[in-house]
Amino acid sequence: MRHKPRAGQERLGDELLVNVQRVGDDRAAHALLEAFFAGYPVDRLRVLLDSENESDVRIGAWIASELGEQVHQLVPALHGLLSHASRYVRFFALDAMLAAATPEFGSELGAGARLINDGDPAVRWKAANFLSDLSKPQLRAAAASVAAESRDEESVGWLGDMEDALDSRDVADRLHAPERAVRLV
Repeated sequence: MRHKPRAGQERLGDELLVNVQRVGDDRAAHALLEAFFAGYPVDRLRVLLDSENESDVRIGAWIASELGEQVHQLVPALHGLLSHASRYVRFFALDAMLAAATPEFGSELGAGARLINDGDPAVRWKAANFLSDLSKPQLRAAAASVAAESRDEESVGWLGDMEDALDSRDVADRLHAPERAVRLV
């Protein structure tokens, strides 16, 4: 739940943000997260998400994943993190995207879905969970984005078109498909 910042709370949040950038440890990150929960403006998280310092970005991605739908306004910044060099950042950006991206962010959701083909097994696992946890409207938006950008990728579209009941033969066929992404989805 987001609270309205109290007097001095923004100053304290700013000090905590500077401390995270200077120290970058778990204690500083948790203190900053608590400040966001207490009403520190979420748009200030952009300082970490846009940083050139990997430690700052890692902490920012983790905090965004903890804040859930509160980071809705930062979805475009999270989108950029889905291609970050750090698997840690991509992993937590997927969590944040799942909670914050509504269907109008189809391109961003599609970028998350495409991580099913990521080179890192941990990120592929997270992307598979991301796909399984998307709401139907989010999934359809992701599928439309993926379809618009890649005619080869039908897996996400299949999920978006799927009804509540699965065709067991179709699922079995996909489990034996030669493409890794089709098997994963």
